[in-house]
Amino acid sequence: MRNIETYDRPSLEAFHTELIEAGFEPVTDPRDKWIGPIHSAFGALTEANNMAIIIRDGWPIIFPILFVEGLHTNHLTEEGYVCMWHEGDGSQEWNTLDGFFARIEQWCTRAKQGWDSRGLARDAYLNFKHKHRTIATFNIEEFNIGESGHYGKFHGVQKHSLCIMLKPGKSQQSENLQGYWYSLERLEITPRNLDETLKALRRSQSRALCRNLDKRKHVA
Repeated sequence: MRNIETYDRPSLEAFHTELIEAGFEPVTDPRDKWIGPIHSAFGALTEANNMAIIIRDGWPIIFPILFVEGLHTNHLTEEGYVCMWHEGDGSQEWNTLDGFFARIEQWCTRAKQGWDSRGLARDAYLNFKHKHRTIATFNIEEFNIGESGHYGKFHGVQKHSLCIMLKPGKSQQSENLQGYWYSLERLEITPRNLDETLKALRRSQSRALCRNLDKRKHVA
């Protein structure tokens, strides 16, 4: 049996004990995934009865992660991963189950009352299935986006192996990245997949995106 790699075995075992006392049970060997009763703070956000806590190698430096089904809000991935801390967080608030639950309560309060929009882009990348090291940059003023409801084309120019510059309009060179931008007044919840993106767009934008995707499918 492989043991969880930890910098502090006694504190990990204490956390296991707290999980058991709270009604959680390990469902994997080693005991890294635990299923238990959902925290009451999620009551108004989901009808799920259980939640999963996964303890990762590197405890207690590396925080455990939480999965909850049935949520629809920001700071959450399509798979139900609840984003409570950013990688590299040094607070170690999760060292005890009380600390972990306190963070859940904070997260749920923000989900109900509204998130700080300045932080919504920080974990958006978690929803991308295939990640790439290349960074895309752009000057938003060049796109002349205008008022809500507008949309247009853009293309990407490879600056070097780790950077693509996005420019407005369609490129005549077929090897360049081609894409579409859409202007909205405000997004309450960041879309996590194509279906949610289509629902967030205006009807005219959604239809245009479907037409464009259909064209690209036939070209491919």
